Amino acid sequence: MADITEVAQALVDVLAQAAYPNGTAQPSVGNCPILVYQGWPIPQQLEADLQAGKVHISVFPRPGDRVTAVMTGDSDWQEQSNNGVQGVSIREIRRQTRTFQITVWASCFDRRDPVAKAIDSALAAVTRLTLADGSQGVMTYVNSTQDDDQQKQGIYRRDLFYSVNYATTQTEADYAVTHTQINISVGPTLDAQGSSTTIIT
Repeated sequence: MADITEVAQALVDVLAQAAYPNGTAQPSVGNCPILVYQGWPIPQQLEADLQAGKVHISVFPRPGDRVTAVMTGDSDWQEQSNNGVQGVSIREIRRQTRTFQITVWASCFDRRDPVAKAIDSALAAVTRLTLADGSQGVMTYVNSTQDDDQQKQGIYRRDLFYSVNYATTQTEADYAVTHTQINISVGPTLDAQGSSTTIIT
C-alpha cells in the first residue's frame, strides 16, 4: 500500500529526472553534481558537499495530513494485473492529503536558482503522481519560499511546497480457475439387471 515514504520516493524520481534530463552521464541542469533524496540533510554532510560545489534536493513530508475520503466497500476491488494464472487486485480504503517540502540547498544563488527553476517547472507539469503500488496521487502546488539568512555559512535555499492526495490501499492475490469438477447425484444406482439398489447404513 502507498504511504508517505512511497509518495516521497515518487517525488524523488521526478526530481532526479528533472535534475538530469539527459541522464546522469550528462551534465545536470545546474552544471554541477546534484544529490536528490528523501529526508532532511545531515548538517555536516550538507556543509561539506556545498563547499565542494554540489547541490542538494531534499524531500520531506510536513507534519499532519488530512483524510479526504474513506472507502470500505467489498465491490471496490479492481484488477491491477493478470498473467492468466495469477492476478493482483487493489482497492482504496482511504485517501489523504499531505504537504511535502522540496528544498534546494546550494552554496550560492548562481547554483540554487537554475536548479530550483528547473525542478519547480517539472513538478508543476505533474498532476498525477504514479506510486509504487500502481495507484496515483494528485499533486497541487501550495507555495514557495526563499531563504538567504544563512549566506554567511554558505547556505542558500529555496523551499517548494506541493500537496499530494494519495490513497491508502489494500492488495490481494487472485487465482484463475483452470479446472472445474462437477459431481451430479441422480439418486439410487441401478444394478446390472436394471433394478434399483438402495444402500442403507
